[in-house]
Amino acid sequence: MFPVPRFTALRGGGLEVSDHSVKHLVLKKVHSYSSTSSFRLASFGSERIPEGVVSGGEIHNPEALRAILMRVREKMGQPFVHVSLPEQKGYVFQVSFPVSEDLSLRDAITFLLEERVPLSASDTTFDYEIMPESSSREIKVTVTAFPRKLVELQHDILREAGFRPLSFEMESQAAARALVPPDGKTRMIVDFGDTRTSVSVVGGGIVRFTTSLDIGGVSLQSALQKALGVDAEEADRLKNEQGILALNQGNPVAEALISTLSALRDEIGRRFAYWHTHATEENREASTIEEILLIGGNANLRGFSDYLEQSLRVPVRQPNVWGNLCTFDSYVPPIERTESFRYATVVGLALRAFSGTL
Repeated sequence: MFPVPRFTALRGGGLEVSDHSVKHLVLKKVHSYSSTSSFRLASFGSERIPEGVVSGGEIHNPEALRAILMRVREKMGQPFVHVSLPEQKGYVFQVSFPVSEDLSLRDAITFLLEERVPLSASDTTFDYEIMPESSSREIKVTVTAFPRKLVELQHDILREAGFRPLSFEMESQAAARALVPPDGKTRMIVDFGDTRTSVSVVGGGIVRFTTSLDIGGVSLQSALQKALGVDAEEADRLKNEQGILALNQGNPVAEALISTLSALRDEIGRRFAYWHTHATEENREASTIEEILLIGGNANLRGFSDYLEQSLRVPVRQPNVWGNLCTFDSYVPPIERTESFRYATVVGLALRAFSGTL
């Protein structure tokens, strides 16, 4: 109701730390009260993280990560950041409470936290979002929880590198802010990365379900190396250039990839089916997934979107990462479309800096 005035708001950029890279992006607004076309990229980039520094969302070499973040801090030109947290370390669940005068949502959630998360309440940090289907008699919330030590370690490393973190949120929540239009439809977002694939369901602008699969581009690369006897560089080139377009024509590249991609398709299909059975039983307002948005570094794999669409019988598309940022009539961001799918999360983080301000 009373948004923060623009001149007092801290304009943080977006910062995403994954197993293999640190991506950063800073936005600026060229007009005060205009539409989304007023946003421009002030700076952006990606810094490689050596193998073993971060693995599975856990930081194993804080000193090495700190050094990388210090270089990123210099490139960003500002200390304030909104930061993503690794999907595979988080927990998302929905819960309802009857409305009463003495209801404290945070206390109520804390009380039942250990029933929903395999951590003690003291070892967990969480936030919640009130869902639009709440009523005058019942409040429904989506809760996101993370291990407290993980968040505190990342916060401390960022501070030591010269950053001032303004917020932390799950990767899928940030990606949804960038990708999902405000039409209330339910969508599945598949983030096909290098080391893993995140699958989330977004309805009414809120992430309702999320999970992480241990299948990514590295798995495809390894399959090609084993089947064709090529090195990692050649395997990556073949994967990107050929994909599975010639699957029914005896193409050795497609045949080597299809086993891993079939496993990924099956796992995505299980989550798709779960949403339409168990999740709908628990939440009567849950609606049918109308489309799948495919993003991430391997979203460009040739033939995969068609393969997934034919299997799940739902439209699969590569979205416009800049759709909630600008219109191409007035501005075209200086990032190739094929590369932009890697930036969906960090774009959403940067957009958070402009939420709720005049």
